Amino acid sequence: MSKGLNYRALDHHLGRFFSGRCGLAGDDQERFGVLVEELSLAMADGHSCLELDDGDCGLVIKSPLVSAGSESPFVLYKSRFYFHRYYRYEQLLAEKLKQLAAVSHDYAELESSLDELFGKEPGGVDYQRVAARMAIEKSLCLISGGPGTGKTTTV
Repeated sequence: MSKGLNYRALDHHLGRFFSGRCGLAGDDQERFGVLVEELSLAMADGHSCLELDDGDCGLVIKSPLVSAGSESPFVLYKSRFYFHRYYRYEQLLAEKLKQLAAVSHDYAELESSLDELFGKEPGGVDYQRVAARMAIEKSLCLISGGPGTGKTTTV
């Protein structure tokens, strides 16, 4: 049996396990199990949650296994369905990123160092220099751009 089929069997059994405990009945119970299975499959594909439509949001929130973030096996946040653990990981990561982004540093010799590395600023804007300044001044800085835009040089 291939690895993918093992995952699908595991996801299916997980969905069936939680459908039997979700506190719903009939079609709602069956749908809850399918959504848990889809959530588990989404996680295997590298996602932290499953985006639900309005109908499925209304269904899962009726289960005592689902909360808006308190201790429960599942969390429904906006229209995203999470295993509680991964919701919490995402919240902790977001908080840490906010904390890092709020910290600034002041270096007295920053401009002279940038002049040495990039030369004096010409009449136009040197975006590599701007990115380098931001990376030094902030505890968190993301540098992005297409191929050949100077990301590596800037770093």
